[in-house]
Amino acid sequence: FYGSAAIILSERLSIQNEFEFDNKGENDPHFQGIERGLENGWVGYLQHSSLTYNYSLGHLSIGRGNPYFFNMNESLFLNSNFPPTEYVWWQHKSQWLQFDWGILMLNQEESLNRFITFHRYGITKNNWRVGFTEAVMGSYENWGASETGYIMPAAVLLETEENRGINANLMWLLDGMFKWENWTFYGEFLIDDFALDRESPPQIAGSMGLGRKFNKFLLNLEYTRINRWTGNYCDSLKRWIERDVPIGHSIGSDAHNLLINSYFPFNEKLAVELSFNWIENGGGTAIERLIEWPDDVPCETNFGENNPPLSEKNTTYYAVGTLHYLFKKNIMANLNMDFRNNEALWNLSISYGYK
Repeated sequence: FYGSAAIILSERLSIQNEFEFDNKGENDPHFQGIERGLENGWVGYLQHSSLTYNYSLGHLSIGRGNPYFFNMNESLFLNSNFPPTEYVWWQHKSQWLQFDWGILMLNQEESLNRFITFHRYGITKNNWRVGFTEAVMGSYENWGASETGYIMPAAVLLETEENRGINANLMWLLDGMFKWENWTFYGEFLIDDFALDRESPPQIAGSMGLGRKFNKFLLNLEYTRINRWTGNYCDSLKRWIERDVPIGHSIGSDAHNLLINSYFPFNEKLAVELSFNWIENGGGTAIERLIEWPDDVPCETNFGENNPPLSEKNTTYYAVGTLHYLFKKNIMANLNMDFRNNEALWNLSISYGYK
């Protein structure tokens, strides 16, 4: 059971809590703590809990949740699937300029604490936008001046990393979107690492997509490719993973996929979503590919292409159909059918809103 409760403290200040009751909490990657309650394992916990101050030019949000990046579907940098964590997120807009600053405190690994901090500088106009994000993942035992240097809103993370900071995993992300009549073009380009001497393989990823509106019908096509080692690191503390869930795109590294999805509203009450996803990767799960690293190669050492032809490729395809029916303004039924590698799964959910 999922639910959300919002408390409006003032015109600009609000508290939002999203909760879950789950009979298999210990197997849910979003669950942290000790299982208590009924003998059959039911647990209750907050998925999201935040205090947000909205003002005319932006907002400041503090709490526990997942301030993911939005790029039509999944972002290469922060997706909406990884487990909630304590965070601070400030977004400010001034005419055509947008600035985002965020800190995410991740779980412990090997008795050390981890964090992600990022800055995004964006330009937004009526029919296009473009943005540049600089981010690092680091670890620490005791927080000090070196760690504080990373999280300052005006910090330049590359300069901090090179000259004053702790050893961290630095990432850059370019994102953009352009709208022309009924067409939408968008994409992302992620640089995890790029050896200028070409002695190590480039750890990069990219996605591009286009959407088209036909009266009420929406159609979207997207292609994503993630190179081997992207999101990986010689130090396990710097891998782009949170509690065995990829923080970036869910397909993991050494993979590419083609996504086709569509949305069609028949009337004010009934709508249908259809999608098809084809994925090819180097074998194993996304997590297994993200925790693999060349043997006997220490940090900051070139290791050549080290990318021999794959002896086996894993191909996955699945189609998903979702039927939405609005009984009343505050009651909706969602029927989901998932056809994956000759298997069919389905679930039915009812959502109710009260104001």
